Amino acid sequence: MTGNVIQEYLSVNFPNLDPKIPVHPTFLYESLWNFGVFAFLIWFRKRKKSNGEVFFLYLILYGVGRMWIEGLRLDSLMLGSTRISQIISICCIILGIAAFIGLRKMKNDAVLEAANEPSSYSTILEELKNRDNDSDEHGIELNEEQNDKNDDENNEGTEASSKNNIND
Repeated sequence: MTGNVIQEYLSVNFPNLDPKIPVHPTFLYESLWNFGVFAFLIWFRKRKKSNGEVFFLYLILYGVGRMWIEGLRLDSLMLGSTRISQIISICCIILGIAAFIGLRKMKNDAVLEAANEPSSYSTILEELKNRDNDSDEHGIELNEEQNDKNDDENNEGTEASSKNNIND
């Protein structure tokens, strides 16, 4: 496990611990796990559907890795026959999964609500169409009145010119 000085210290101060048993390099496992989690989260970040998903996914993945690594350690704080670190990891996993699912559900509900409600853009377009229709109807009425006036003037003009032609 370690050098002679540490082995002597451990055998004197911790008689139940055999300093010659091989141990896992948990620091290395944890470093590799965290690099893998980091790479996955960078990839996932572009595919997230709402804010907070990356954090809760980190909480889940870190909890899984921590629970696995703590199972390999020999010097863990115990509560009965269970390691405290593994209990905390399980809590992180459960909390992360619940929050991740909750975020996804809220996002899906918001998308469904938005699909049923008109967007502000469509509301503005509808108002513009209504204004155009109102002005078109008003414009048609004005055009009809203008055409009637023009017809009357043209009729008066033709009557006057036909009288002039008769007088000639």
